[in-house]
Parts: sequence; C-alpha cells; structure tokens
Amino acid sequence: MKANDDVPAGYVLQVMEPSGGKILRPKEWFYNEGHRESVWMWTISKEDTEKGTKSYDTGVRIQAILGLEEKTGKTPQIYRGVC
Repeated sequence: MKANDDVPAGYVLQVMEPSGGKILRPKEWFYNEGHRESVWMWTISKEDTEKGTKSYDTGVRIQAILGLEEKTGKTPQIYRGVC
C-alpha cells in the first residue's frame, strides 16, 4: 500500500520504522514499536500498552529477527511451516 492509496474509513496508514513497511491500523487502536540490535518489533493493539510496558488482549505483534542466518548458520527456509 502506498501513502497516496485510499485508506478505508476508520483506519490510518501506520508506517513501521525502521523498515518503512506500512500496515492499516484501526484509528482508535494503539501502536508501539521496540527495537534492539537484531530484533525489530511492532505492536498494534486495542488496549494501551503504555509504550510496551503493559500486556494486551486484542492485537497483533510483528517481529523481525535480523541476521539469523549469519548467527545460526540456518537458512530462513527451514522455518517455513513451523507455525
């Protein structure tokens, strides 16, 4: 989705930094991001997590693990279908 695409009513286009990825988020929901050297994490939740210090019941968390192959010697393909 591009920034100039029509965003459905009731949603906002949330940019997920530092990746630059975009996702639709319900307007009334909360967004939080927390990153470490090799892990990027974004959370969209109905409940306010107070910048990630509290849990949530309704939402989604997206995590990216960077440099996994270099650190473990395992390729991303071996993780397909794990979930």
